[in-house]
Amino acid sequence: MEKLSLENERKEFAFKEIQKLQNEDKKPRLTKESIKKHCKEKKLYITPHLNDVLYLHFKGYSKIENLEEYTGLKCIWLENNVIGKIENLENQTELRSIYLHHNIIKKIENLEHLKYLDTLNLSYNFVSKIENISALTALNTLNLSHNKLQCIDDIAHLIHCKSLSIVDLSNNLLDDEEIVQVFEKMKSLRVLNLMNNPVKKKISYYRKIFIVKCTSLQHLDDRPVFPRDRACAEAWSTGGIRAEEEMRIEWIRSDQKIVRDSVNALINMRDEYRKKRLDYMKKVINEAKEKETLEGKDVKNSEMSTSESDSEEETENSKIKLPWENEDIKNDKFIVEVNKVYTGINVSNKNKEENIDNRYTEEIDDLVTQDKKLEIGIKSEEISIHSETNFEEETEKNKIKLPWKN
Repeated sequence: MEKLSLENERKEFAFKEIQKLQNEDKKPRLTKESIKKHCKEKKLYITPHLNDVLYLHFKGYSKIENLEEYTGLKCIWLENNVIGKIENLENQTELRSIYLHHNIIKKIENLEHLKYLDTLNLSYNFVSKIENISALTALNTLNLSHNKLQCIDDIAHLIHCKSLSIVDLSNNLLDDEEIVQVFEKMKSLRVLNLMNNPVKKKISYYRKIFIVKCTSLQHLDDRPVFPRDRACAEAWSTGGIRAEEEMRIEWIRSDQKIVRDSVNALINMRDEYRKKRLDYMKKVINEAKEKETLEGKDVKNSEMSTSESDSEEETENSKIKLPWENEDIKNDKFIVEVNKVYTGINVSNKNKEENIDNRYTEEIDDLVTQDKKLEIGIKSEEISIHSETNFEEETEKNKIKLPWKN
């Protein structure tokens, strides 16, 4: 019976071991074929060394392997797998960024050869100590949030990381008040996140102390460090709360002065613009007025000249020549004699003033006594005929209808 029980136990053990081996074979592995298939799906290069990025996240890989041919990689995404160890990255010397968050890594190792590494993300792992990263001379960003860091010894290695400027250690187990000494010695530190660590509750005036100690700090936890915050913290460290309040009031006044000066500058700019605009408008209006006056004078002169010329033309064209204004009639002897009678002027003896009265009466008597009646009748008929014909021609020429012609 004992032999049977031992044999059964051995069989059960062997069966379990076989099941483990079978399950291990079923786990997804990072093989060369799977990597090439991935490159084809992501429209990357089939030739391994031409690729500078690989997206190997959310695959369930438990081990980093078969990356020897991918020597040109600069960024590799391996988050959300079940990777337990950093390894097999010796040929990836050009790497700038490694994303290994959400894995089961317990130790930082095998990264010393990555001289160009800038970003290392190991958040949501089981790292209990920071180590083996001082050789990374280009490392700028380190994310170790949600890990197992507890005391100053676990983070003391950060002092030797001269290039680090962004450090995220939030959601760890840090409770040692002396950790501020580590960050004080990091001269390049710009951003620090220690949120959700027990040490925040232990250190009184936590924010002020870290701002004073870390002289290059620009962002602490979830808030930026403004120049006013730094000035107030430094005043507090030297003179206490009262000095801090005085410094705060001084900064408020200086800020108000800056705002006031900027507003005044804007007002001055506005006034200058308005003045220039008004001057320009006045100039335009004056130019328009001068132009109108000049144009008005020109128009008036042109109108007057045109009206005068038109009136002269109209009067010249519409002038009605009376019968006795005809040149032929004017030169008639009888008309000349009649003119002599009615004007009392002797054309031939005009300059003889002493005999003008006697001659005037004698000429009238001669005209009456001589038989001029017949001559007067003949001349009148000739005059009427001649004057009517000439008058009709003139009126026809000037296109003016006399009332008796209608």
